[in-house]
Amino acid sequence: STVNLGGVGKGLGFYASPTRSFLIVGTEGNGAKVVDVTTPSSPIIVSSLSMSGGYATGVSVDFPYVYFSVAGDNQGFRVATLSDAGVLTNVIQINLNSGNANDIVRNGSVLYIGTEDSQKGIIVINITNPTAHTILENKDIDAKAEGVGLFPPYIGVATDINNEGFKLVGAGTQGFATDGDYTSQVIDTGSVNTIYLTE
Repeated sequence: STVNLGGVGKGLGFYASPTRSFLIVGTEGNGAKVVDVTTPSSPIIVSSLSMSGGYATGVSVDFPYVYFSVAGDNQGFRVATLSDAGVLTNVIQINLNSGNANDIVRNGSVLYIGTEDSQKGIIVINITNPTAHTILENKDIDAKAEGVGLFPPYIGVATDINNEGFKLVGAGTQGFATDGDYTSQVIDTGSVNTIYLTE
């Protein structure tokens, strides 16, 4: 089954309540949509969240909170709440001053956001209080972080180095109990299409 989101689908998150199942989808140029997929053969858009010219590139769900990495107008990331009926409500928008935020992954109360800024690379954020975040560190990976995935005690990063490559980055003591920081050499994937990495 297909559903018209009004834009190119980007980030994707999932939440299942006892009675309903939802996909939260970032749509290029059209914010984010919540799609009820309780009946997979008949998906229904139940709500939208405008992002004022931006769009969600990554989605992480920790009900009732939904965290978005956002591209467009240097928007950074956004926190929303999701109701049992599938309604998204904006809580806070944070400008990270890092260009587009390309992807997001969560480990407990810590978010890792991949950015366009090669000097910031991955921004690590404490969300113990989702409405009052704390930036823990900027991890310089000498590349744009196009996609991020969780591989404890590492973060896997699809990078933009001559349009190809992959790195493993030690999450550090901010996110995992490790002995220190680590960044691998670039792994050449042999493809100019290395863009996204999923959990």
